[in-house]
Amino acid sequence: EFECFRELKRRAEDQGLLFLSTPDGFESLNFLDVELDVPIIKVGSSEVTYYQFLEAVGSCGKPVILSTGISNISEVRNAYKCVYEPYHVPVTVLHCTSEYPAPDNEMNVRAMLHIRDVLGCNVGLSDHSIGNEAALASLALGASVIEKHYTFDVNAPGPDHKASLGPEELKQFVVSMRRLSAM
Repeated sequence: EFECFRELKRRAEDQGLLFLSTPDGFESLNFLDVELDVPIIKVGSSEVTYYQFLEAVGSCGKPVILSTGISNISEVRNAYKCVYEPYHVPVTVLHCTSEYPAPDNEMNVRAMLHIRDVLGCNVGLSDHSIGNEAALASLALGASVIEKHYTFDVNAPGPDHKASLGPEELKQFVVSMRRLSAM
């Protein structure tokens, strides 16, 4: 069932890339943790209030990236505690606007600063907006992780492709992020 992930991991590593995947339940979490031994576990926004699952993620003993779309700060705090407090694994919390594409006036990139202040953890952005501006602003504000989706065709059907970067856009995105980091 998960065999294609072995191939994706192999191809990513052949290119010198870090392979990550987001589990959507206990079976896929076990596969990613035990079978593929991913170095970081990414938790999707839909799991923020699934505390039993979050505790299982923390028990893997690996760094965690926790996305927070459609969550309030109380839910984010509880999710963070489920992962961090029993296991003391590093947790980076991503501010996320769960719309594809996310409208500019709803991005509120400064929300990640509030998350950082409340939780005292590393923060970042799960960016579903069009363009690079939100990610660049977040990096300038101190984001340690930026998630930006990639597609081979931004005009393909489905909402995710419109908010994703195509091959040339991704290349420019990486160049811009590295330049800003150097600055």
